[in-house]
Amino acid sequence: MDAYPPSYVEHNVPLLVLSGLRSTTDDAAQAGAPTHIACPIPPLDTPLANTLLRCFLATNASGIWSGKPDRSQRTRGPAPVFRIKAVGRDYYFPPRKANPPPLAAPTSPTPEALPSRTLHSPLSPHSPQSPLFPDGVMTHLWLSKHQDLVPAAFISCFELFTEAADSATQAQKDNELIKAINDLKRQFGTSTSTNIAGSGSPTETNARRTRFAVIIISEKSVLHSPEIDERLGIIRRATGLDNNSTFFFLPSPSTPIEMQAFAKNVQLRLFPSCLEYYRDLSKHCRRKRKNPIPSPTVPPTTASTALSDAGWGIRYEIKLGIFAEFRQEMDAAARSYETAYESLISNIFSVTNSWSERWNEARLLVDMLTLRAVRCALWLESWTGAVRRWEYHIKKMRVLIDIKGKGTETYGFAAWMAIWNRAFAELIQAANIHIFAPVAPEASNALVPSVVTNPDMQVYAPPEKAIQLSDKVRPQEHLHHSGFYYLAAANYAADRHTRILKYAEAEPYDDYLCYPPNEESTKVDHYGIQIELFELAKKEFTSRGQKRMADMISHNIARLKVERAKGTDLEESLALLRELCTGYRQENWIPLLEEVLWRMVDCSKRSGDSSAQIVAELELLSSRFQKRPGWTYDLMKCLEATKNGIVRPVITLREEDVIPFFSASFTFKTPEACVADAVVSQLVMASNAHKGSAPVVWSRIRINIEGSMKAIILTHESTTLLTPPDTHNIRYIDIQGKLQEQILNSDKATHSPSSPKAFLKAATDLSLYPGETKIIELSTILREAGEAKAITAVFELSDERPRLEIVVELQLYNEGWTDDLGIGKNVGFGSRNRSHGEITLSGGNSAWWMKDRQGRFRKKPVRSEQPASLRILPKPPKIDLVFAGLHIPAFLDETIEVKFEICNYEDEEAEASLQVTLIGYPEGQGPPITWISSDDKPELETTSLYPLGTISTSSRVPTRFTFPVHTLLDVAVEIAIHYHLLSDPETPIIKIVTLNIPVVSPFSIGHEWNPRVHPDKWPSYFSLSDDLFAPDAQAQPKPTGLTQRWCLTTLITTVQTSQEHMGGTETEGGRTALVVDEWELVVSDVGNGAHCSVLQAKSEGLGIVMNTSKPIEAPFILDIQRLTFEDRRPTHVDASLYITWRRGDSTSLNTSKIPIPRLFIPGSEPRVLAVAKKAPNPPHHILLDYCIENPTNYFLTFSIVMEANEAFAFSGPKQSSLQLAPLSKVNIRYHIWPFVRNAWIRPVLRVEDKYFNKTLRSISGGERGTMTIDKEKGVVVWVGSWDEGGNEPDGQESEKSNGGSGVKEATES
Repeated sequence: MDAYPPSYVEHNVPLLVLSGLRSTTDDAAQAGAPTHIACPIPPLDTPLANTLLRCFLATNASGIWSGKPDRSQRTRGPAPVFRIKAVGRDYYFPPRKANPPPLAAPTSPTPEALPSRTLHSPLSPHSPQSPLFPDGVMTHLWLSKHQDLVPAAFISCFELFTEAADSATQAQKDNELIKAINDLKRQFGTSTSTNIAGSGSPTETNARRTRFAVIIISEKSVLHSPEIDERLGIIRRATGLDNNSTFFFLPSPSTPIEMQAFAKNVQLRLFPSCLEYYRDLSKHCRRKRKNPIPSPTVPPTTASTALSDAGWGIRYEIKLGIFAEFRQEMDAAARSYETAYESLISNIFSVTNSWSERWNEARLLVDMLTLRAVRCALWLESWTGAVRRWEYHIKKMRVLIDIKGKGTETYGFAAWMAIWNRAFAELIQAANIHIFAPVAPEASNALVPSVVTNPDMQVYAPPEKAIQLSDKVRPQEHLHHSGFYYLAAANYAADRHTRILKYAEAEPYDDYLCYPPNEESTKVDHYGIQIELFELAKKEFTSRGQKRMADMISHNIARLKVERAKGTDLEESLALLRELCTGYRQENWIPLLEEVLWRMVDCSKRSGDSSAQIVAELELLSSRFQKRPGWTYDLMKCLEATKNGIVRPVITLREEDVIPFFSASFTFKTPEACVADAVVSQLVMASNAHKGSAPVVWSRIRINIEGSMKAIILTHESTTLLTPPDTHNIRYIDIQGKLQEQILNSDKATHSPSSPKAFLKAATDLSLYPGETKIIELSTILREAGEAKAITAVFELSDERPRLEIVVELQLYNEGWTDDLGIGKNVGFGSRNRSHGEITLSGGNSAWWMKDRQGRFRKKPVRSEQPASLRILPKPPKIDLVFAGLHIPAFLDETIEVKFEICNYEDEEAEASLQVTLIGYPEGQGPPITWISSDDKPELETTSLYPLGTISTSSRVPTRFTFPVHTLLDVAVEIAIHYHLLSDPETPIIKIVTLNIPVVSPFSIGHEWNPRVHPDKWPSYFSLSDDLFAPDAQAQPKPTGLTQRWCLTTLITTVQTSQEHMGGTETEGGRTALVVDEWELVVSDVGNGAHCSVLQAKSEGLGIVMNTSKPIEAPFILDIQRLTFEDRRPTHVDASLYITWRRGDSTSLNTSKIPIPRLFIPGSEPRVLAVAKKAPNPPHHILLDYCIENPTNYFLTFSIVMEANEAFAFSGPKQSSLQLAPLSKVNIRYHIWPFVRNAWIRPVLRVEDKYFNKTLRSISGGERGTMTIDKEKGVVVWVGSWDEGGNEPDGQESEKSNGGSGVKEATES
């Protein structure tokens, strides 16, 4: 809107003058006799005053759209909004009346009476010095007067004196302040005016309706100086101001938030009176409209006429609309603007000539009225109404200009349309309409700013509800976002440029808002105007995701910059064209892409950018674009032409980034091959260039292969004659066996940074004619197993700079196969996005070209997921391993010996070495491997391979190694034979054999823990020996407590060994028995300080052969002595059993440590131990001894009763009473004569402690097999089958071992 005066297009809001917070003086001193507002007190310059000034200026509302609150903050009435103007202590009001015109010289010496002349406003059409004199309607100066000069509110800021606490000084300063305020108040309340017609005596009249207010600032608060409140009251009463209405106080210290709230509160208090101020002006204007039109100060001449009544009515309507807009009453303002507009069209333009200055003034005025009416409609959210009002003005002006003006085909009308569309776009943009906002507005209480896409964003606004359904709304009548109108303005600006270029001197022209023809071409930057408008439009379309519109605009910008070619225009244009090419390629807009590419060729030639020219001509070579007549399609010539340029780059392109003129594929004949085999592959190129174009000669083709295969480089043979292909456009080249391996030195420069160091190279014909399909067949000897993938093929043109490299992806992807080039019949591949899909009639992902019997080429489908990938299998090994003498499973704590033979079934000698890996151990924690040489000498494991040397064909090499195992796990022994034939040392062959050896424990241990009767006597409670307190040999106090005997019987069983066969390998071995040579019980810990001694801890020279069906017993007698007599706590014993064993077929001994579960010993309490044994004389009876122990410090009395039983007779005390002293024991013997044989009998002795009233249960203290304890029946005794001599025959151990559980009495059996 820069073409219009700012006061015409700015939104009017009440003016608030802030005096005393800035030292500058208002420069708007009007000519004549302006009213001067002055104050002797200097302006404030304190931090508090400066902060307050910033708070007021932060709320300043200016511009074409201001004052309308957000949708979330709207109130029922108009929001308080002001235009803030900060001045010093001096301010000048514009004069109300114009200066009287100079008096004419007297024509006669006779004195005549002075004529009476009525003075008017300096801006009135009646004043001679007014720009409107005598028939002008309105000037923008009147709007500037009310918006920038005459305030609705005047605030004067003062500081309360608080520097001294002297009351007299404070009173003096307060009086000065009161006098200054009253003087200012008096200047706003009355004024002196001069009656020009009269004698000049002053008369008092109501001068100003401006609201006067005062702000008092204090550096102290009422809390710090209580007298401030009283002083403020005195000042307020003396000046007659109202508290919080025209008198405001700001104490210190105040936070910035408090000061912002204070500034808003002041504006809120003053806003109603300001609205009333403009309402009074509207009433005054209406009264003047009803009165007769006053006479002018000086009558107009005969050549001009005064303003008509209709003109005065228009003038008053404009004023009413402006004052309504000051009050934010947009509906009333719109009605006044519409009335003034229609009157202007019908009454002013009809009597005004187009060559008159008033014609352009009237056009400026109707533009202003229309813009303000449109703004009112947008303010009231009448979207369609605003567009219709905007278009209505265009239609009116077209008709008016065609009838009375210079016509609408002039460059001036195009300039006005560009300005008019831009003004509408800027108005929409300033309105910040919520449905057009690409970013959602932030919440008012948001702590952190956020950028959120507006989900309600629309391209155009729907019609408002006030429009009837019958009233059809055309698409152009919808309110669109500002980008559409910026675009229309740019198009009209281009039309303006075109028309001025075609302008002839004799043609009429319209210079409204533009220059005359002789200045239009020199002073106006037409390209700059169009580019600016296009940039503004592009920004709006881009922010709303309208990419295609933005691309179209970018194309226009690039075109204009190429035509202007000033500064960096060509570089910027190339950047835009490259971006457009990328988008058009992705969307497959070939016609648009072709236009952009030709423009890029032109731009690159003018800018000297050879890379852009080469890329553009490369794409235009494709037949997908229209062939341009007269253009020479020669890519090689283009490269030659750019060698002399300033910039000679290396251009690298990817096939998917351009529209290529050819396609390429690389296919292996088979998906799998073995090392040392020759694999055959085909490189197929198909051209899609324009017919008649020059052939393309590739200087080099590099096929980058990832994995176990070297890259392939093909170079062009310069001696090869370029011959065109046959009639079928297919040419076959066979270079099998011609690839030679080359290795570059590290210090030799490579062709490019991506070139490989080692590769396979061959030379052949690399020319490609238009429409030709070239097949190059290659073969390669495979040297390494693994995966090989042909990733890319790099086609290079020119060995010198500029050099062009085109990278073609050879792998298939899943984006969907499309034959973009339309040449699938020739090559069998799509051009760009390749994926798994059927591309031949009989299926397959690729094609293999081959000749039929008639010599014609046909395609054979290759059914492979990745035709450019090859799986290279190792060469099948012919060396085998034969295991011998393996013991599986292996036992814990033994050294495993692996014996095997290596058999060479190859047809020739081989150089071999071994590598052994133990799988199952954590990394770095495996046991060491010891190799055993042929002379039985151990060799430690080496970090490298174990060499075997040369193995002759059909020979066997025995080998063995050992390793210990100390962990229960399944060990996998991986034996890898690395060898190569002496005739082919470059082809390594590997034979891997895995041997699974589970490791198990050799023994399974069970145990019984039973008490026994100690043969020694206990020490006397009444007399203790001095030896008990003597230290031991280590000078340590020895235990003095009671000694108890316990028996630990371990039951040792072994596992079953077996034989395993593994696929492809032989194992020899069988069941081998284990031989136990010795065992030893080691006590590791005894609880609570007790002492433990094992009577016979170690047994050597046993030579026991383990039987898997019958365990062996290993009894151990343990004497447990407590630390003191008073120690009766329970304790425990921790022990382990060490068994030294060997396999039956081996002499190497192994020792296994078997931990025994913790053995618990109860506390010292009275107990009864039963011991049974055969009586030597007389035979056939049993001696049954009961040992009753009292390890306590009490004298105990026991009641003893022996129960009778039908299975035996006994001799001994039937019932008796027994008294035991502390720390004593007694033995009671019974003779038992059993009546049964081979059965268990249950003698029952009831022992009751009368002191504690507790019955003691008998405990078995005899040997295992003679007696045991049944869980329900107590102690039971075995009675065997004796012979006549009283001896028990052999073979009854199995029956004895069944005791303990399931025991039956003899009477029951």
